[in-house]
Amino acid sequence: MLRASAIRHLSVSRAIECVALAMTAALLAMPCGSAAADERVVLHVAVLGFGEIDVEPNTGEKFSELMRTELAALPCITILERERMEDLIESAGESISPCYDTECAIRLGRWLPVEGIVVGKVFELGDKVYLTAHLVDIEAGSNLSSAQAQCAPNMNDAVQAVTSVVAELGEAICGDGLHGQPGDGHGARLEMLDAGCAGEMIRVRAGRFTMGDGVAFCGESERDVTLEQDFYLGKHEVTNEEYLCALSWAHDNGFVTVMGSRVRDNLGGNPTELLNLDSGVSEIAFSDGVFSLSDAGHGINPDHPVKGVTWYGAAAYCDWLSMREGLESAYNHGDWSCGPDDVPYKAGGYRLPTDAEWEYAAQHDDERLYPWGDDTPSCTRANYSGCVGWTSPVGSYPAAPAALGLSDMAGNVWEWCNDWHLCSLRTSAISNPRGPGSGSYRTLRGGSWRSISKNLRCAGRNNRIAPSYSSSSCGFRVARTAVP
Repeated sequence: MLRASAIRHLSVSRAIECVALAMTAALLAMPCGSAAADERVVLHVAVLGFGEIDVEPNTGEKFSELMRTELAALPCITILERERMEDLIESAGESISPCYDTECAIRLGRWLPVEGIVVGKVFELGDKVYLTAHLVDIEAGSNLSSAQAQCAPNMNDAVQAVTSVVAELGEAICGDGLHGQPGDGHGARLEMLDAGCAGEMIRVRAGRFTMGDGVAFCGESERDVTLEQDFYLGKHEVTNEEYLCALSWAHDNGFVTVMGSRVRDNLGGNPTELLNLDSGVSEIAFSDGVFSLSDAGHGINPDHPVKGVTWYGAAAYCDWLSMREGLESAYNHGDWSCGPDDVPYKAGGYRLPTDAEWEYAAQHDDERLYPWGDDTPSCTRANYSGCVGWTSPVGSYPAAPAALGLSDMAGNVWEWCNDWHLCSLRTSAISNPRGPGSGSYRTLRGGSWRSISKNLRCAGRNNRIAPSYSSSSCGFRVARTAVP
């Protein structure tokens, strides 16, 4: 149900009308190419039911019906009828519900005579109702265009939402051909929006390994671990530029606030510190209501890993990415649990890697001592104490481990993991470990530009670091459970 603050001023039907107006106006504002009418490119599209978070039941389906109607009015789009879509999916042995994200849309799209699928979610945060929508190119296997609208409990704000959505989309939804030419039954290829808020991710296949190596600090215990699901892991650490992109978006939407030199969370009712903006710690600054890159004494470094970020700030970034893409946020900003029943492997959106996932990827796939192998650390293999004296651009130490093509899994910055810290792991075999249920410290992995060589071991972890801690040597990379 909508919370009381929204119910006072905005019924569910008005909320649907509000976000529908915003999205439809944005889509109608996009020109459908310059081809003559008789050569107009037509994009065949299916609209799946929209997901719902904290709104009345069936709100998502009602909104998806509005989307079908309004999109069908565009001369460059043909909508697949709902009944035919459901029949085709059912005959293929698939289920249409739940299916609200890009990966699921791509899977179902194999069975439909369309080039694109529209997916999204309607959700409520604070006193605003939000819609996120994505147009997915089935053949390319990617999310090509995204938009978000928000409604405060009044219609004036809907007009502002229209303006922001149009500005965010920016690109035409109908153009010069989606894997085809005018007249051959294929639609217009959409241009992908700037993905500057998120870096490339690598798919890591499920598997089994020995966690711990008997020697590393807090890695002396050894046990057999099985990870039952594939997952994605950031190819590199999140950069200053990527964090700045998402942070600016979060600030514009009221999800964070700045208090002095600290960025604090605005989603959980508690102003948890996310980012330390102090000079010498962070390379991001805030002035006159705008975030920007700053010189912490080593120049402007957009491609260096973000620093000064707390564990909460790393988790919040994951949720910002999820919200931008219409995925369900992984973290509860009240108690900061991750995933349904605090099981991170069940989370649908972006999150931090579990302790086990991080080590599994670092030693992939031969249980090596260091991400590059068993050779002794050197400044040609990692950025650690005595090498550079500050962080390096991400990707400066690639192919470690080579089997995955990850970079900087050792050195540069310590990387926050999802788990509460536990130094001495049990020796009994386990599947999908998620760490202790509570604690005072969070796990950090990989060592940093300040670390001695023994901290670079795949099995090593830092000790007794509170989630509120921030420094110029702590950063993170993102993860996400792969949809089967």
